Amino acid sequence: MKMLYHATSVIGHRILHIAEDEEYGIPLVVETGALPDGEDFAVFWNGAWREGRCYVSFGNALTFVTYGDAERIPLNLDAGMIEIRVPIYMLTTERLLDLAREYAHELGYTTIRERHFISAYTSIAGGELAEVAVYVEQQTSPVNILIHLSDWGDICLRTDTEIKHTMPPFDESDSGE
Repeated sequence: MKMLYHATSVIGHRILHIAEDEEYGIPLVVETGALPDGEDFAVFWNGAWREGRCYVSFGNALTFVTYGDAERIPLNLDAGMIEIRVPIYMLTTERLLDLAREYAHELGYTTIRERHFISAYTSIAGGELAEVAVYVEQQTSPVNILIHLSDWGDICLRTDTEIKHTMPPFDESDSGE
């Protein structure tokens, strides 16, 4: 698996909202269910959009720290939802195919014959996935590469052959009975 942080450019912005989750009492981005802690976005403060990063502290209090002047803005969820502006990220068809080829090279495959999409998506926005088949020399089946673009602009690449989760098999003798 490979992570690329903030590896794509912003093509626009969308408005989302942060509110306290009624069931768990934690702040969440309403539209995505994501935690705002450590995420970059903008808040409307004193008549202007201010860009920065959000931090959750003790008691689920939100503090927004602006870029440049490091002004600390407390975000009060008691007053209701907070409106935020989040960048929109997109990966084009050409960029997805290039990412798949580059990742296959990094995994040690030298000669790539062709690439094509397995998924229905040939370009993706934040929160979406695409899957690309990369055909390499000396192999009859392709290396399938899954590409995920997060809502925050991070790209995750992994192959179908990489181990996603490893757990040892359950052994009844370890249960203590």
